[in-house]
Amino acid sequence: MARFVNAIEHPVVKEVRLQLEELSPFAKQQIKLVEVVAYSLNRLPTMYATSRQGYFNQHDRAITAFGSQIVEVVRRGFQIVQTGDPLHDVTPLPQKLLMNEAGTLYALRQIFRRRLLRWKDVPNAVRAAMVRGGKVSHFVEDAQDTVLQIAPVHVHKDVNSHPEKSYRPRSHQTTQDIKSYLQRANLKPSQKPKNLANEIPNSQESILDAVESDWVKEIREKDLSVMDAQELESYTLRAELGYTNVMENLVIMGIQKIAATADLGEVNFAEVAAYALNRLPPMYTTSERGFKLLSQKGLAEASREILSKVRNGILKVHEYGDRPLSPIHFDRFNQESEEAIMALRIILNRQDITIVNVVDIIKNLIS
Repeated sequence: MARFVNAIEHPVVKEVRLQLEELSPFAKQQIKLVEVVAYSLNRLPTMYATSRQGYFNQHDRAITAFGSQIVEVVRRGFQIVQTGDPLHDVTPLPQKLLMNEAGTLYALRQIFRRRLLRWKDVPNAVRAAMVRGGKVSHFVEDAQDTVLQIAPVHVHKDVNSHPEKSYRPRSHQTTQDIKSYLQRANLKPSQKPKNLANEIPNSQESILDAVESDWVKEIREKDLSVMDAQELESYTLRAELGYTNVMENLVIMGIQKIAATADLGEVNFAEVAAYALNRLPPMYTTSERGFKLLSQKGLAEASREILSKVRNGILKVHEYGDRPLSPIHFDRFNQESEEAIMALRIILNRQDITIVNVVDIIKNLIS
């Protein structure tokens, strides 16, 4: 099943980190950041998406429509966590819930001591470690690495995006600003600056194109780099902090149950899951005990509602039909992981390397 991502997680984590910095050194030591994150996410609307543009639509909407609510909920979260949480437990989530492709990449970042390492960088990082005799202490971010990958923005919508609040790169706004300036200035061909007379054609549109060729293009590239960095950060957030949404597991179980008893034909189950999750209460947790308790509670109290939302999601996805969507960053990074694993098998001459054992193999290599 393709991935679905709750786009509100990234701005919530960012706000938690900002408010944490405002606390005294003593207070910081008393608070576990991830517990504030889970508390906050359980009290905010879910904004799942299954495509790249859908993710940025939802992420933008989370900030613009719910920014003040996020700030207040996070502030309350700090207060509540300091007084105690009934689901608090020192036992972290089971590793099997976190050690997927994203979790494995986060573990490799710790090994190589590289904050921005992505799957495309792993084969080169291993080669470098082998050349250095297994030493990684001198590793730095290499400009040759593919830490940030510029990719085109594809315009589309998915079932779970909100077209009324579309993400627009700043370059689009810059274009509008240039057009507005030209209209206000009422520029005519004879009024163009002399030093540009031989370089810019007469029409306003041509002037706009000439300006875009350097200024706007540079801004657009920076915007895409920021988008890519944000996606990379959100990709490993759960593994880095140690939290999960139990409701995702319950919805997947519901989809599997319905699929086992009915011929659903061609349907995008990721979109079905996102549709259902956006209409069900979140169940974020940070501990093994919390995971078990919330799983039991969900099965006992919400099974019927979950199945109902899944069925509605299947109908809605069928109604929209098969539409070309740019893959969400989880799918793109997971594809990179497959390519990296294949490269590592060749580099290390080991056909048994998988996502499950690659961390231990690399640990042994550089130890």
